[in-house]
Amino acid sequence: MKQIQPDELYRLVENNEDLNIIDVRSEAHYKEGHVPGAVNIPLSSLEDNLNKLDNTKTYHLICQRGLSSKEATELLTDKGFNAVNVAEGTPSYPGPLEK
Repeated sequence: MKQIQPDELYRLVENNEDLNIIDVRSEAHYKEGHVPGAVNIPLSSLEDNLNKLDNTKTYHLICQRGLSSKEATELLTDKGFNAVNVAEGTPSYPGPLEK
């Protein structure tokens, strides 16, 4: 499984990389603050939303502590997507969060 640290994701965001970040936390946690550009698809509904994803793109998955995003990364990888887990989760992201 591909994995990066939150500071690596921060550098990608700061460099205006064309990123597809999925925050798999609950909507309530997402609204409290999320990585800039991240879209919210809670882990519980990720499999039901696979048809909204493009299998030619790479997705960075992030959650609260890195556990749910790991599960989401494994799910997407098993379904043929390019997926990267962001270890440690949103609280470890060193940059400003969007609300």
